[in-house]
Amino acid sequence: MAGTVEGLLAVLPANRSGPDALEDATFSEVLLIEPDTGKRTTIKLTKTYTGSTTLAGGTLWITEVDGRVSAVNPLTGRPSWQTSTIVENSGPPTYDPETRTVFVASPSGRVAALDARTGENLWETGPHAQKISDSGTTKAQVLLYGGALVAVTPDGTVFGLDPSDPSDPEEDSSSG
Repeated sequence: MAGTVEGLLAVLPANRSGPDALEDATFSEVLLIEPDTGKRTTIKLTKTYTGSTTLAGGTLWITEVDGRVSAVNPLTGRPSWQTSTIVENSGPPTYDPETRTVFVASPSGRVAALDARTGENLWETGPHAQKISDSGTTKAQVLLYGGALVAVTPDGTVFGLDPSDPSDPEEDSSSG
């Protein structure tokens, strides 16, 4: 299940490609289910996507293997925007409703922030992972915690970023 949108359950029927494709899947439709009646409506997406997804803020956020991020209306199947990033093979996007920002992270530890309304690339970082690892069973992910971004890469690297100043965390060695 992807989540809920306008009181409907939203499910993304996925075709997985291979035994180690835990999170990457192919999506071509959204199944909307009315919880009270069980009525089902299938919404065709305007294209087939392969990658990771998050449903938040009434939008289906999709990251693709090549770094593209799309904002898709789950009620119509139409994209609102699509942006290319340097964040390759990203895990599921993270949406911050307070700042209306979408964050994505790659296995190499690159992180990007996009304006959720327009897709404008707000910033991107360089790699932070100690060792590049993309086993296909674990994806990089960025989470919001107490106003900070915490990213985890498949090799076990964990690092934090200030979303308002995403400079390299090792460059900021101030103590206090």
